Amino acid sequence: RTEKMLRQLRSLLPNKPSCQRFVRANGTSAQEHLKAAIKATSVVKGVTDNALLAPRKLERLGVVGGGTMGSGIATSFLVTGHSVVLLEVSQDALDAAVKRIQSVLNSSVKKGKMTDEQRDQALARLCPTLDYGSFAQVNLAMEAVIEDIALKQKIFKQLEEVLPRDAILATNTSTIPLDTVSSQIEDQSRVVGTHYFSPAHFMPLLEIIRFEKTSPQVLLDVIALAKASRKTPVVVGNCPGFAVNRMFAFYDMAAWMLTDGGVDPYKLDEAVLAFGMPMGPYRMFDMAGVDVLVFALDILDKAFRDRSYSTDFTRLLVAAGRKGDKTGAGLYTLEGRDAKQDYAAINSILAESRKRAAAKHPFLQGSPMSKLSPEEMVEMVMLPAVNEGCRIVEEGHVARASDLDVASVMAMGFPATRGGIMHWADSLGSTAICDKLDRWADVYGPLFKPCGLLRDTAKTGGLLSASRV
Repeated sequence: RTEKMLRQLRSLLPNKPSCQRFVRANGTSAQEHLKAAIKATSVVKGVTDNALLAPRKLERLGVVGGGTMGSGIATSFLVTGHSVVLLEVSQDALDAAVKRIQSVLNSSVKKGKMTDEQRDQALARLCPTLDYGSFAQVNLAMEAVIEDIALKQKIFKQLEEVLPRDAILATNTSTIPLDTVSSQIEDQSRVVGTHYFSPAHFMPLLEIIRFEKTSPQVLLDVIALAKASRKTPVVVGNCPGFAVNRMFAFYDMAAWMLTDGGVDPYKLDEAVLAFGMPMGPYRMFDMAGVDVLVFALDILDKAFRDRSYSTDFTRLLVAAGRKGDKTGAGLYTLEGRDAKQDYAAINSILAESRKRAAAKHPFLQGSPMSKLSPEEMVEMVMLPAVNEGCRIVEEGHVARASDLDVASVMAMGFPATRGGIMHWADSLGSTAICDKLDRWADVYGPLFKPCGLLRDTAKTGGLLSASRV
């Protein structure tokens, strides 16, 4: 699925003929829009246009944590010519991390993406270690451990003791605010968020998070590092879920509401897949880990309680031992490498979730959602994400709405042929979207209530993808 997404992105490169299959909005094709949007992500007011600043070259990098994410981040640096110090807590964990990196590089050799010599050179730039003292000469150190506040704070404190004073401290957190992670260190001006998407060595987006204390120099350096390691940077503000996870949390919440309201979850996945996404929301839950998604979305549910929707469905799946692909079953049941629909396993779980939801939310009693067409299903899960994207722009957490188009395509697999989520929304029209959300909000509550920016844009029939702070 990720290969499919990257093939779509390659079609946006220069010297490719335009194609009628690309969605047009206001006379601009998705291809034209995304080309311009990708170029614009590197422009950050007060940073990239500051004549007094020049990016420092970050050649020696440190990564704390060699799990799937940490080893992927290390690999992305190694294959782009950087030296990497990789730290783990035990020799067994360190050996496993090195094996993960070797496996990815060996696979690249087999696929003809690199030579034996290039692989060996990349591995020679790797310094596995159990000692924080090995970070004494790195230019940037990044923690890539689990979402545990106390652990991340401890790592930052230990890094501060050994790093050069001008070295950058980066966190790969996907949910924890930067001010919280860095609250125990003295110099927070050198702190930045670097949110990679899994698999980190493969996915093309780097979400760079800044907060009020992040220095312009640090931000400029990390933007340059993203480009040097073949990532597209999107700079976002320090808010719960940042940009991508926050926006698509409302897509997930809408999917839960539809399922509790009578929509067949497998049919919903099929509709979203037909729309052009690499997979539906429930297949994504299984691949990411249902329990992991429950943890992350619980944080966002609390952060946006005024308009969020939670379900017992995913919790019931976890309680039944169906945590996703890692346990062989989630909503789907794995048979070899194939994910199979399994009504016999989930029907009782689904019935219990719907019973609880109807008791908690009277508007779901006798809901007509089960009669939605595939196209209506797609709009009902996508438009809350569009609405939240407008909020992110309205609050100043991205410089321009087109940054969300790039992020949605590169991180979530939103079809490039539709130009990204905001460009696609423009093909529907801001006025029509606002009207639909208002109608749904009247029946199903604040999850669908249009935000101020969307409502204001709808009054003039303006373009959502052109919105900026």
